[in-house]
Amino acid sequence: DILIGHASGRAKSPAHEIRWLNLTGFCVRPGFGSSADAWRLTELRKIYAAGLAFPKEIQCQVEWLVLWQRTSAGFTAGQQRELAQRVAGTLAIGSRKPPRLNPQIERESWRLLGGLERLDAGYRAKLGDELLARLRRDSRNAAGLWALSRFGARAPLYGPLNSVVPPHVAERWIDALLGFKGITPDVTSAILLIGARTDDPARDISPDVADRASRALKDAGVNGDLLRGLHEVLTHDRADAGRVFGESLPEGLRLGP
Repeated sequence: DILIGHASGRAKSPAHEIRWLNLTGFCVRPGFGSSADAWRLTELRKIYAAGLAFPKEIQCQVEWLVLWQRTSAGFTAGQQRELAQRVAGTLAIGSRKPPRLNPQIERESWRLLGGLERLDAGYRAKLGDELLARLRRDSRNAAGLWALSRFGARAPLYGPLNSVVPPHVAERWIDALLGFKGITPDVTSAILLIGARTDDPARDISPDVADRASRALKDAGVNGDLLRGLHEVLTHDRADAGRVFGESLPEGLRLGP
């Protein structure tokens, strides 16, 4: 709250803005679940509308993206949609030849999009398809694989169930990932999140795809215990929530029931 009260100080220099963006996002994460978060997000939305004080500074652009990664879970569906469209424009999604972006900006842009769980399932599927096409050219892109796993996750952390992409989309993504050259830990993690069993027929991938993924991952040397989630519902802990958000959550904050 003190940082929000001194938001104008970020205009003193790029270094001031970088530090303000980083600290504010860290303190407000994940944007809901704590008292007065609605007010905090209202104040941050004013910053969002105003934009960066130093928009040409690369590190300011990066910290801007990280700020919204950390807090946009508190955005409404409409606000997330507008944010996603803005970021998608920067990434030139749908363009035959994506622009050359600063690698850090591109990486954080996809991480931001992957965490927007209030986007409708159709739009999330479109973003995931675009990302998967790019991952085929860069299969060791850890940030991209993390974002794809969030687009395809069977169990959203905070979003509504109707935001989950259909099973046939998840199955298509899993088959594509299994075809990558080399099953890295990041590819494995993405497959396990996209194929995680929920016991909800409207969300679960087919047993055939789950079995195929399990066999392929075993053949690649993945520990069998890690594959249980493809066939049975597993409970999740604080560490899982931290992995989904990309960092640990504040102590004492509980999300969900």
